Amino acid sequence: MFLQTDKVLNIESSLPFKKYGCAFMDIAYLSNQITKKTKDQYDLIAIGQSAINQNYLGKDLTILDWENVFLLFGVKVKYYGHCDKKQNCKDDEVEILKLVKPSYAHFVCGDGSGNKTYDSLGIRPQARKYKLENKRIFKIL
Repeated sequence: MFLQTDKVLNIESSLPFKKYGCAFMDIAYLSNQITKKTKDQYDLIAIGQSAINQNYLGKDLTILDWENVFLLFGVKVKYYGHCDKKQNCKDDEVEILKLVKPSYAHFVCGDGSGNKTYDSLGIRPQARKYKLENKRIFKIL
């Protein structure tokens, strides 16, 4: 079962994930797809706080160590860094897309070919104004 959006978004009351935690929420979503284990809001808060305490996640919720944040969710990955937006994923890889518009960036999950599959803020019409800048690609180990 995939991570349910309503459960993921409940964490907003405890941490400012709605505005700044999109990449963290993408990792939560991808980890759920890989492990088939749903995390509730308390799990997400605990993992988020642990990631901040270990300097894997900045206090502004910027991902500082992608591999170790995935590991806190029980998934071992190899992070390939910023990849070209035209690069497709292999069968054992997943991607997080960096979308930008003037003065703002947002991260969403992709399908391996650069198409959006999950947005922690929901699918919004204004998301069309964002342009795909690059991808973060991860090999599942």
